[in-house]
Amino acid sequence: MGDVQKAVEQATEVPKAVEQVGAAHGVETPTPDVHDPVILPQAGSPGTDVQCAQHGDPAYRQDDDGGRQDDDSGSCHPGPQAQDPRLAPPHNPPNPEHDGDPDAPRQDDSGSCHPGPQAQDPRLAPPPSTTYLADLWRRALRRDVLRLIGVYALALVTTQLIAPVIFEVILVFADPAVLSIALGSDLADMTQAMMTALTPYLGWLMIAAMTTGACWYFLLRRRHLVTTDLTTTVPVGNRWRLLLLALAAMFAIQAVIVAVDWLIALTGYDPASAMGTMLDPIAATPVGIAYIVLIGPILEEIVFRGAIMRHLAPYGVNFAIVTQAVLFGLYHLNLYQGLFAIAVGVVFGYVAMRFSLKWSIALHVINNGLATLIGTSVIGNIAFEVVAAACLVLVVVVAVLNRHPARALVAEGRSPLSHPFRWGWSHPVFILVILVMLALCTLMMVIL
Repeated sequence: MGDVQKAVEQATEVPKAVEQVGAAHGVETPTPDVHDPVILPQAGSPGTDVQCAQHGDPAYRQDDDGGRQDDDSGSCHPGPQAQDPRLAPPHNPPNPEHDGDPDAPRQDDSGSCHPGPQAQDPRLAPPPSTTYLADLWRRALRRDVLRLIGVYALALVTTQLIAPVIFEVILVFADPAVLSIALGSDLADMTQAMMTALTPYLGWLMIAAMTTGACWYFLLRRRHLVTTDLTTTVPVGNRWRLLLLALAAMFAIQAVIVAVDWLIALTGYDPASAMGTMLDPIAATPVGIAYIVLIGPILEEIVFRGAIMRHLAPYGVNFAIVTQAVLFGLYHLNLYQGLFAIAVGVVFGYVAMRFSLKWSIALHVINNGLATLIGTSVIGNIAFEVVAAACLVLVVVVAVLNRHPARALVAEGRSPLSHPFRWGWSHPVFILVILVMLALCTLMMVIL
């Protein structure tokens, strides 16, 4: 009875202590009714070692889930957690096959399997390794190079073969004079006679062929070919100084080509006259001149500095500029003209990437316009060569004085990942197309 009396005293002291604390803080504490029953700890309550009197089994030792002897009859009733399973502690046994794996599935009480926390939320997953990202980058580069070289080959075949043949067939049946030449000449003279008959139409033929070939690049760039590829502009300080330097570089390349032309002419072969054989018939009409000076440069810039360079730009600025310049040079199907086109293609690519496409179009128009103009005057040709030589000296001096900023510019244009030229240019289809184009360029130069 001494333990019971002590428990009663403790039970009456707790409300008094609570009332004193509430009064100290200005909180009114309700006074319990004197007739409220006082709950005393019973034999078999939680935390005791008393066994269930009904069962007399140590397994019924009174823990949180044990039975309760709460009446005088000594009957055993289930504990609160045994009555309501929601009060039981969570049970999530690990899967023995994936023990220790945070992404492994988990089994609940019903035996169902649920994904682990990291598998449910991808943000909790560890970041991919650098090797994995580099492998994805290389595969994307080779896939885009394959797409590009496929579209390039289709456009080239369309421009140089399919469109001219269709245009000539239509012209033969549309113009009786051309039809009479095609039917009345023997095989030996028909080629020359057809070229003479087609001369008034060559400008239109080139415009139709180039426009038709350019349409293939919609497969590569889709709507970007006529939107962002044309309108992307980069604000740069000292714009006019850099543009004038790019113009001087274009003239300097012309001076180098003139020197190479002079050295090759010592062997008895004149590459400049061979190139004139190709361009003179086109420049014989106003439409042909408009194509050489204006329409051709615009279409070529849209294709090479627009579609091709923007397609490759995510893999490095240097890689995109050099690759489009190589494809631009081979497009001309003349090895002599192609070498010059590769060099100026790098300049045009830098201007288009550094500023916008409209400035590379302007430089291209100036280049073709001067080439057409100086071909009509000996004095103009000599004056152009003098200016080109002066620009060559100027460019060399500026390059030497600004070699450190130039190195920084080249470093800035490098790819974020390594060796884009190795992975892009080593594609078998790319190598095949380049070799075929080189063979055709050499053959055309020898024939002409």
